[in-house]
Amino acid sequence: MSLNYSAQNKSATSMSSLLDLQTYSSPSTLPRYLILQSEKLCAFNAQCFSPQVMQWSDDTFLFDLGACAKFWHLQARKEGKDWIELFQDLIEKHYGAKSLAVFASHPWQALLLLKHAQEQKIRGTIVFQSPFGRRQFQGLSWRSWFSAFEELSSHWKEQRSNFDDGALRSQIARMQRAVKRLSLQSPWELKKATPEAMAKRFSSKIADAWTWTFFLSESDKTDQLELPLSLPGGNSDSQHSATLFPWKAWRNPVQPSIRRVLDHALPAASMKYWDQVEQALLEDLDRLCSHPAWQMGELVTLLRWELVLESMKSVVIEIPFRHPHNMHAELGAHRSTLFQAYFAFEKAMQDLV
Repeated sequence: MSLNYSAQNKSATSMSSLLDLQTYSSPSTLPRYLILQSEKLCAFNAQCFSPQVMQWSDDTFLFDLGACAKFWHLQARKEGKDWIELFQDLIEKHYGAKSLAVFASHPWQALLLLKHAQEQKIRGTIVFQSPFGRRQFQGLSWRSWFSAFEELSSHWKEQRSNFDDGALRSQIARMQRAVKRLSLQSPWELKKATPEAMAKRFSSKIADAWTWTFFLSESDKTDQLELPLSLPGGNSDSQHSATLFPWKAWRNPVQPSIRRVLDHALPAASMKYWDQVEQALLEDLDRLCSHPAWQMGELVTLLRWELVLESMKSVVIEIPFRHPHNMHAELGAHRSTLFQAYFAFEKAMQDLV
């Protein structure tokens, strides 16, 4: 039986933030994306906020919170907090007070604000849509913009075998010379340049990043609920209108899993054998919770249970949870998990008939 899980800690301790956003007006709805930079990011806490994660750099991860937004709002309400208070507590608990987190409706804008905060030596939590976040974004420098674009292009290069890195470097160098020649102090001084003009003068890739910087419509920012992440550029030119944000899902290299060999064969297609596997499954769930790769408090979104039948046919049964589930809280009983497993087992056995 193997486990595919998203790590989540339901407990939260109240800790002061270096940047307390309660003094600012943050949006009531959790933004879709979170980018987090911390020296404490590792395989054991990289999925603390969502199972949809991308490793952007060695110490920076990008989280797609879309799949878990409802859970986080319910969790915040349960603890008597708003979502920003809850996340501030969890970020400091898991990643320390020196971490830097940015929430935004688009990953590129989150990255730009992260770069700006690093340049200004700001630590803590920033929400792009808050007044403070907007003011900080107004101070975006060319240094931060070009640094973010260099990282963006490196991910494009990594994911596309035919990517022309040399051509893009030449195009970005031309843009940098133009900025210097025109004495432009900030990207905002070039804001009126349309994506079409940027594509014609420099390149379609630069135009897409420019679109994500200044020309995102509300639908572009919020109607991207499908996974894997696919973020089209806003340009009308068909040659580059399908440019995607280079999302690459991170996979935990250490997945907790256990194996059991039954004392007897398991015939196929009969529900009466649930009684024979239920006790073994209960014991295995406890064993799974004590696996060294699974920390106390991490929550589960999906269990994968593989049965090898008497005929040597392998049957993979997925046990889903509507909300991230804390299996450690049900040690010795696992009522919720067994309830879900029963119906999944029943369906799998019926499909074998």
